[in-house]
Amino acid sequence: MGAAFAAITIIGGYALYHLMGVEGPALSAALTYSNIVFAGSPLIWIVALLSAALRGAGDTNTPARITLAGAVILLPLSPALIFGWGAIPSLGVAGAGIAILVYYILATFFLVRHMRSAQSIIKLSTAPLSTRLFTDILGVGLLSAIGTVQINLTVAVVTAAVGRFGPDAIAGYGIASRLDYIQIPLLFGLGTAIMTMVGVNLGAGQVQRAQRITWIGAAIAFAFTELIGLSVATFPHIWLTIFSEEQQILTAGASYLRNVAPFYGAIGAGMALYFAGQGAKRVLWPVLAGTARMMIAAVVGWLAVTYFDAELPSLFKIVALSALVYGAITVAASFAAGRSHHLAISPSA
Repeated sequence: MGAAFAAITIIGGYALYHLMGVEGPALSAALTYSNIVFAGSPLIWIVALLSAALRGAGDTNTPARITLAGAVILLPLSPALIFGWGAIPSLGVAGAGIAILVYYILATFFLVRHMRSAQSIIKLSTAPLSTRLFTDILGVGLLSAIGTVQINLTVAVVTAAVGRFGPDAIAGYGIASRLDYIQIPLLFGLGTAIMTMVGVNLGAGQVQRAQRITWIGAAIAFAFTELIGLSVATFPHIWLTIFSEEQQILTAGASYLRNVAPFYGAIGAGMALYFAGQGAKRVLWPVLAGTARMMIAAVVGWLAVTYFDAELPSLFKIVALSALVYGAITVAASFAAGRSHHLAISPSA
C-alpha cells in the first residue's frame, strides 16, 4: 500500500496539485517536498502499523519513546536542512522533506530492532499468511481507512475551492489549517490510551468502566482542542505571523481561524470517541459521520464557491458547519449506544 501511494503521488503529483489550483513556484515547491516524503510512504505505513500493534498489545511506551526521540531529532534537523547550518548546505523545501524521511528511516529501524528482541511484548517473525487474520484486521481497519480517506479528500477539495481565490488565499488557508494537523498527533496520543483501556475493560466485561473512560477521554479532548480553538480565533495573528507578514495571506488565514477554530472542540471530542469505537471493534459510525462532514465541507463548499460565487469567509463557515454536524452525530451516537448498554461508538475525524 505504501508503494502504491508513492507511485501514484510521484507520477500524478503534478496533475493533482495543478487541479487543486497550485501553480508557479508553489507548484514546484509542492512537487519537491511531496516527491521526497511520498518516496518514504512504505516506511510511514510500517511505522504506523508496528506502533499500532505494540499499543494494541499494551506497550504504549515504546512507540511514545521512539516518537519523542524522533521529535528531538526532527526539530533541529528540519531548519538545519532547510536553511543550512555549518557544513550542511541550504536545501530549501527539499530539506523539510528529507528531515521527515530521515525520521521514518530511524523510526522503522528502532521499531524493528525492538520487536526482534526478547524485550518486546510482540516478537516479529516469519509466519504463513492467514485469511482469518486479514478478515479480523480489515473488519475494523477497512472502515477506519475509509473514514480517514474521507477527511483527507475533504481537505483536498476544500483546498481546491480555496485555490480559486488565488495563491495568497491558499497560503493563508494552508498556514491556518496547519494548526488543525498539529493537534492530531496529540489527540492520537490520548486516543491510543482510550482505545487500549476501552478494549481491555470490554474484554474483562467492565462495560460501565469502559463507558466512563470513553466520556472522560472525550471531555479532555474537547477541553484541550476548544481552548486552542478559542485562543487562535480571538488572536489569530499570534499563529499566522510566525509564517508570514503578507497582509492578504494574514487576512485569509485569520478568516479561517475565526470561522473554523471555535469548533475544534467538536473535532477533538469526535476523535476521542472514534478511538473508543476502535477499542470496541465498532466503526460504522465513523464512516457515516465522515461522510456527512465530507458532503457538507467538500460538496456543498465546492458548489457554493463554483456555482453560487460564495466568498472565502462563506466557504469557511461551511467548513465550520461540517465540524459542528460531525460532533453532533458523534455525541448523539454515543449517547444512544450508552442507553442500550453498549460502549459509545463515534465518528472519525
